[in-house]
Amino acid sequence: MTRILFPTDFSAYADHAFGFALQLARRLGAEITFLHAYNLAASADMMAPKEIIHALRAEEEIRALEHLQAYQARMQTEEEIPITPVLRTGYPAEAIIAMAEEVNPDLIIMGTKGATHQLDTFLGSVTSQVIQEVRVPVLAVPSEAPEASIERIGLATDLKQESSINLARLGTIARALGAEVHCIHVTDKAGKSAPEDVSGLERHFRQQMAYDRVHLHLRYDSQVATALEQFIQEQQINMLVVTTHRRSLLQRLLHKSLTRQLALEGRIPLLAFHDP
Repeated sequence: MTRILFPTDFSAYADHAFGFALQLARRLGAEITFLHAYNLAASADMMAPKEIIHALRAEEEIRALEHLQAYQARMQTEEEIPITPVLRTGYPAEAIIAMAEEVNPDLIIMGTKGATHQLDTFLGSVTSQVIQEVRVPVLAVPSEAPEASIERIGLATDLKQESSINLARLGTIARALGAEVHCIHVTDKAGKSAPEDVSGLERHFRQQMAYDRVHLHLRYDSQVATALEQFIQEQQINMLVVTTHRRSLLQRLLHKSLTRQLALEGRIPLLAFHDP
């Protein structure tokens, strides 16, 4: 069975992202592991008596367990999805990374704040660190992403670095959602470096994903972010997929030097794959 790891701090961002977790879990036949991590280091730094620290820890554990159990009870009355609540102490990013190593999920889904073009603040510092350090696909859901079915997926590709493993994963997700996949390649060189066999490349993507509803689009533009923004709007993309690697496309798209915010910022979920 597919396993989704869903870290939550019980915020409105996390509650919003959970709708997407349910959608994917329902379609993929997945189970969900809730994770809440809390840190009491600040209390210890204040040199508080051990009795007070223990009392604070017990209070936080009770509060967190109540939230997790409420999640579990509410969702299990609405969905036939196995849900397991987990409570851990420690810094959230470190706890999520450790949990990912422990349970080996197929996907991590996290809520984000959105509304900025800097990577850490767009994704949230915790989400950003998780994406950079885990080897598991991470779906970052901005707080303003519409609560709608994912029907049109955009894959930002350089036509070189998407692995067969990641394409197969994307095919599984797209097939489960019944979504179209629109691959977009942006280049500023329309001459000799432009792909010659577009139909052959499109066929390659379909074969790797084992999925027919895949389309390839080429854009010639020196401004990658601008071209991608237009593509997202024109094709009504409601989830963008990127692969992270050295000098990753994700970093380039969200670099603070960009003067325009992308359509994806604060509006559509971002699924980050990693090089195998």
